[in-house]
Amino acid sequence: MSVYMLLRQSNDPSSSVCQASMEQLKNLEKTPGFCSILYAIIASKETEFNSRLLSAIYFKNCIDKYWRERVDSQGVSAEEKIYLRENILPLLLNEESPQISLQLSLLISKIARIDHPQAWPQLLDRLVEIIRTNQSLSRERKRGLLALKEVIVQLSGKRLPHCKREFVQVTGKLFVFVEETWAGSLTGVLVGLSSLARGEIGPNVLEALVPQAEEARLSLHILKNLVIHGLHQDLNDLPYVVHFLNHSFTFLSNLIASRTSVVENPLTKQTDKLTVQLARLLNELQRSQPDSFENLSIPFLDLFYRYVATSFQSSFDRFLLQALLFLKAAIDHVPSAPLTTWAKPSPHELFFTEEKVVALTQTLIGCYFVLSEEDLRAWADSPEQFHIDTEQISWETRIHPCAEIVYMALLMKKREIVAPIVVKLLQEVVQRPAEEDSPNFSRWVLSKEACYCGVALGYNDLYNHFDFPSFFSTYLARDFLQPSPMYRIIKRRAVILIGCWVSEITDEMRKPIYQVVINLMADQDVVIALSATTTLKILIDDCKFYVDSFLEYLNTVVDLLFRLMMNLHQDDTILQVLDVLSTLTERVAEKISPFTGRILECLSRLWSEYRDHKLMKSAIVHAFKRLVKTQERGIEEEVVNFLIPFVLHSTDMNEGDSLYLMDHGLGLWLYVLRKARTFSQALFSLFPNLVNSLSISFEFI
Repeated sequence: MSVYMLLRQSNDPSSSVCQASMEQLKNLEKTPGFCSILYAIIASKETEFNSRLLSAIYFKNCIDKYWRERVDSQGVSAEEKIYLRENILPLLLNEESPQISLQLSLLISKIARIDHPQAWPQLLDRLVEIIRTNQSLSRERKRGLLALKEVIVQLSGKRLPHCKREFVQVTGKLFVFVEETWAGSLTGVLVGLSSLARGEIGPNVLEALVPQAEEARLSLHILKNLVIHGLHQDLNDLPYVVHFLNHSFTFLSNLIASRTSVVENPLTKQTDKLTVQLARLLNELQRSQPDSFENLSIPFLDLFYRYVATSFQSSFDRFLLQALLFLKAAIDHVPSAPLTTWAKPSPHELFFTEEKVVALTQTLIGCYFVLSEEDLRAWADSPEQFHIDTEQISWETRIHPCAEIVYMALLMKKREIVAPIVVKLLQEVVQRPAEEDSPNFSRWVLSKEACYCGVALGYNDLYNHFDFPSFFSTYLARDFLQPSPMYRIIKRRAVILIGCWVSEITDEMRKPIYQVVINLMADQDVVIALSATTTLKILIDDCKFYVDSFLEYLNTVVDLLFRLMMNLHQDDTILQVLDVLSTLTERVAEKISPFTGRILECLSRLWSEYRDHKLMKSAIVHAFKRLVKTQERGIEEEVVNFLIPFVLHSTDMNEGDSLYLMDHGLGLWLYVLRKARTFSQALFSLFPNLVNSLSISFEFI
């Protein structure tokens, strides 16, 4: 059967036909000339689209397998390689389908990774010629840029020393040309936006500028790889890089300015992507070459600083996030300077004057820390997900956590300036409370919560400026007694603040704080209850935790943890509460014995409900292990028999989740053997699992 027919059958709805044809193709791909057949199918315009696309994908995947010389198959012969290299570029330029063009570009890049520059030295010159000789917005020019982008991505990813040196040479050869292409395309887009703002052009002209913006994005993607991977000397010594950065600053300023003067349209969507792409390039450059970029980065730092200071209500979150990341990198940067120049302030240090540090601190706390309407809606609509997002989401992907990281970096570097400002903001908001019926009450509550957030995050650097025991007795204790529904926002943050300042809690404060946390764990608001549970874990895991002073609350806490666990719906929040229960079990040790039966019952119920959830089952087995470990007087035969099925399942190598459970399962088995008062016959039934596991792997020996 021909390759073409097999490709057609591989798209057959019948899985058996599809699988059989794919198996035959796999056997044929080692045959000499197979790639040429795929090329012929792609080049045939009469062939239906799906077969051509599948041929392009198959051809691309064959490059990694057979383009290099192999011992186990003949692969692609030298003559066939020459034929394909000579004909693949014309095929790309004449291709009308964007999907097939993308696959062909990727295919060319994979060949280039292997053959350039030794076997295909003319590739880059040919691509530059294609881009230069074809008119702007033409299909051939766009295909050439797309291929050049993919080739540069592949070449920049090579890590051998000689490959890196070759890419540095490629960068010197291409940089000026690509920068001119990018600048020309982007200038046309900015002129169009300016004309649109003045009402001089209509929608038809605007639509024609969209491909030009796409061309600018492709060029900028190439420049990013050249800048990040192809420049291995001081940027200040490279005039073409300095020229590019000067252009970048001008373009970035104009793109931001044009956004406020033009209503949203198809072109602005492309320019927004361009703006974010350029900001990401600057962030990557700051990460990869912080020292040589420092002097050149000051105009951008000023631009990003002003944007952060004035655009906290901007809808352009993606750019705002990049601006915050740039500020953080600049604040964190420590120059790698000789000893003789250490005393000299760096350009970044000179930029962050006291006035700017104060203004940035006030902006971060007063604007970025304040919960938005979107945050409050998420709290109301999906409280568990809101709690997960605030605790687990990466700070590099969202504005609020990123602003918190910027604040912490600023506080650590400029503690003498920032700490008094934070305390002053806190004092102003707590000493001037708003009445509940006041129109400013909601804003005051959100501002107070934001100040509490600043104090909580700064616990490592505010210790000489903030008296936590006094603040707790004067203000926090009162906050927990307020009945207003809006105060739930402050209560949540206040209990988080307690967890952050746990090291400052005195022995006299422990019992009042235990009572506050337990009351909040019983709150109907799931977010508050989960926040209190997190703080409880911090309190009981603290070195100053004493079991005797906690015993009077133990029964209530265990009940609340059970109740909360049963009322939760998301796996992550249940795992969090389960972890608190396990930690509590370990910390109170044998004092947990009266609750052993209830804990076993609760964990067994969870096991039944989450039978297909590997991580949950692993956490349950771990909780069993920690519980058995605390039983100083040993465990009854009834408990041993209860635990044996869990040990049996966890240590069975034939179970699909053994990889997740084996470690904790063996630990549970060990503690059951140690704590069992009598060695029952049922325990002998476990030992075949030990033999099986050792016969397969010694990983858990």
